[in-house]
Amino acid sequence: MNELVSKSRIQHSVDLGLDFIRSKQLVTGQLPSLACANTSLSIECRPDVAPFVTALVVHSLSYSQAGKAIRIVQDGLVYLRAMMEPGGIWRYSRFNNDRSIPPDLDVISCISLELLRYGISFDSNRETLLANRNVRGVFLTWIRSLSDNLASLNWPEGVLDDVDCVVNANTVAYLGESEETKKAIDYLIALASNGLPDKFSYYYLDRESFYYMLSKAYSSGLESLSPAMEPITQDCEKLLRQIGDSISSLSLALIMCSFLNAGHCIDPSKHVDRLLESQTSDGSWPRSAFYRGPAYYGSEVLSTSFCIEALSRISK
Repeated sequence: MNELVSKSRIQHSVDLGLDFIRSKQLVTGQLPSLACANTSLSIECRPDVAPFVTALVVHSLSYSQAGKAIRIVQDGLVYLRAMMEPGGIWRYSRFNNDRSIPPDLDVISCISLELLRYGISFDSNRETLLANRNVRGVFLTWIRSLSDNLASLNWPEGVLDDVDCVVNANTVAYLGESEETKKAIDYLIALASNGLPDKFSYYYLDRESFYYMLSKAYSSGLESLSPAMEPITQDCEKLLRQIGDSISSLSLALIMCSFLNAGHCIDPSKHVDRLLESQTSDGSWPRSAFYRGPAYYGSEVLSTSFCIEALSRISK
């Protein structure tokens, strides 16, 4: 396939994907997701009302210069800013104004980063996040002090004191390089260099999720993460060989974006056709679970946004 035809196919695919996402965006600007009982997101699914997914989609679509992408992003940013609590705090869910579930650094950092990138003001939260480190200087996931009723939570033992590598990657991506974040950055480099354990995260299902978020932090300006880029791209190549044709479009898009974030040279012909062929007739890519908690979470909107990011960036 020649280069002009390939770029034309990619642009058409991206346009269809953007039309699909725009058709699902709510009047508030929120980009919806699903909570389901299984990883294929096919059993006992219900709408998931959470600003976190909107922040992820906003980031991915920022790589497209299409007017419809810009409109989706602008409306998403308005929604994210409106969901802020005093002190620059966002919760995963504000269902029925339930404040027993404490806010977490993953949600706060991902939303704050996007607002910061677009120059949208919000209450300072840096000191709140920096105060949520353990004795090793690594970030804890949950801000326990901002729960109204921790005792009501029937969570597995240890979860409230959890240290998660993906959450740490997103937190340092937002906070940037400093003496306060150095130990968390060192922790991430060591983890990437030594190889992820099988149970690397309580929340994220696949290694490529960590690689995507870590390389995103690097591409956002954290040059000190450079030593982690070679080992994660090597493992991404290994994953592609192991999974082969059975890889999901979500996983493939995350791996492609990880390569691009890390500045790793890739041959588009090996991956682009596979992504284009997996797009469905309504413009979306199939749903797959991206993370978990009480349920498994993801949607066609989220999968489609990651695929659009990969295609938009690789066609430039």
